[in-house]
Amino acid sequence: MEDYRVTNYSHVDDEVVRKLVSICGEQYVTTSEPLRHSYMARGIMGLEAVLPEVIVRPANAEEVRDILVVANEHLIPVTPAAGGLSGGFALPAIEPGGIYMDMTRMNRLTVDVENRVMIVEPGLKSGDAWRIFKVKYPEWAPPIPDGAPPAATVLGDAIERGFSLVTGVYGPQADMIMGLEVVLPTGEIFRTGSWALDGAKAYYRWGLGPNPD
Repeated sequence: MEDYRVTNYSHVDDEVVRKLVSICGEQYVTTSEPLRHSYMARGIMGLEAVLPEVIVRPANAEEVRDILVVANEHLIPVTPAAGGLSGGFALPAIEPGGIYMDMTRMNRLTVDVENRVMIVEPGLKSGDAWRIFKVKYPEWAPPIPDGAPPAATVLGDAIERGFSLVTGVYGPQADMIMGLEVVLPTGEIFRTGSWALDGAKAYYRWGLGPNPD
């Protein structure tokens, strides 16, 4: 059986940086050493980290796809992270540090009251979700992390099976994920559960699409 695991990653060079700039724009790509070091402060789990070689801040799934395609072509490791405050390790752990994909620009929230579903991007902070609900949906409470700081992201808490304001009734955050939009290194974007069906909403986890697990 052929082994497809990558053991020798490449460094980020000027060509890769130019490609990333063409994807996200110059203001959202940096190789500044002080800025790269500033991201190192986000790790709170005490694990040994590696300094990323470039920081890139995509605005949407299409830009994420294009970044991953470039990284895949050049065999460069990618570390996606947003808040880095949900108890996880949001820093590169592979040598070389490669691309640090800061997801904080992707912070949109869509609420479907009829199906009791909210669609969050990875950079949506808990404090922002709470503020939006208080203003636009005061009769509803968002399943934001319970006890986490406002800067912690909703998705970060969910993928770590964290607690939310409604965990006592509905279980941990991860159990409430009805669907995911996933970007693969090869460039494919697919959705899970009922969300995988054309025109369907992300209201049912066990639809005809793949399981979020």
